[in-house]
Amino acid sequence: VAETFVKTSALKSDTVFSTSGSFKQLYSSSVAIADSVIDMSKSNNFTKTLSANQRFVFANTVEGQVVNVAVTNTASNYTVNWIDSDNCTIKWNYGTAPVQTIGAKTDLYSFIRIGTTIYGTAIQNF
Repeated sequence: VAETFVKTSALKSDTVFSTSGSFKQLYSSSVAIADSVIDMSKSNNFTKTLSANQRFVFANTVEGQVVNVAVTNTASNYTVNWIDSDNCTIKWNYGTAPVQTIGAKTDLYSFIRIGTTIYGTAIQNF
């Protein structure tokens, strides 16, 4: 039996719920990160061009939500740190956060929240 999904604005404008109570998150357009806060209620896709060393934190995380963050460095070779936030611990594959690629390159970071852990991974050097 196919489920019927209905759109709601209770959590996010791009979240739909089925009549059985499950949810499916739809893709959303990219949001530029103005400061250091990645507000997961605004989008699943974020961008940031570095203009200084950056310490990112998460806000409004939702269980099971996946978020992608494209971070572009410049010739100034800024650094990036990911700070435990929103009552969650960030865990990385291989146990440590990746180092931002130097030069005018973009790294793509992906995160998913499961319980009180935000799992992170990166594809680098674009």
